[in-house]
Amino acid sequence: MYEEAILPLLLYEAPVWIDPMKYTCNRRKYIRAQRIINLRIATAFCTTSNEALCIVANTTPIILKTEEAVKIYNLKKGTENQTHAVDREVELKYWQHPADEAKILQTDEYKDQTIHAYTDGSKTQNGVGSGVALYIGTELALQEKFKLDTICSNNQTEQLAITKALEAIKKLTSHRTHPVLLLYSLTVGSQ
Repeated sequence: MYEEAILPLLLYEAPVWIDPMKYTCNRRKYIRAQRIINLRIATAFCTTSNEALCIVANTTPIILKTEEAVKIYNLKKGTENQTHAVDREVELKYWQHPADEAKILQTDEYKDQTIHAYTDGSKTQNGVGSGVALYIGTELALQEKFKLDTICSNNQTEQLAITKALEAIKKLTSHRTHPVLLLYSLTVGSQ
């Protein structure tokens, strides 16, 4: 749950607010937020160091994760000076031929049970709201929308949509042992 729900919230629009993280006081606040989560995951004593908690909870320190997210964003957008290859270069003669790829055969008995969760939240001059659409395979299983108070931020609408999607998925998958879930959050920065 940490990787799918909490970490995206902590890293939400990190390239925008990364500059104040160079100050120690801001880093401490951010580390404190991860420490509380790691204490719950690891069920450790409050006196355990943050570094030890990250190891026991199997989480990357949040400052490193934030810097990684910003670096990936900058590489994708082309705003960072790219002095090294992001991916290894492969000579043409070593490329895999498309005919050698594995073929996936579908029979009539097969029913795709993958859950696709689409979430979105927005704040505009017309109002504040969020929505969730869940598909099991290609069939629409759930569609909900929520109207929120105007004091809610865009970030809060996104968080509510993701939370509602996870709650609905928990109800839908209570009888399954290993459901496959794909979560898509439609985030666009707004004022």
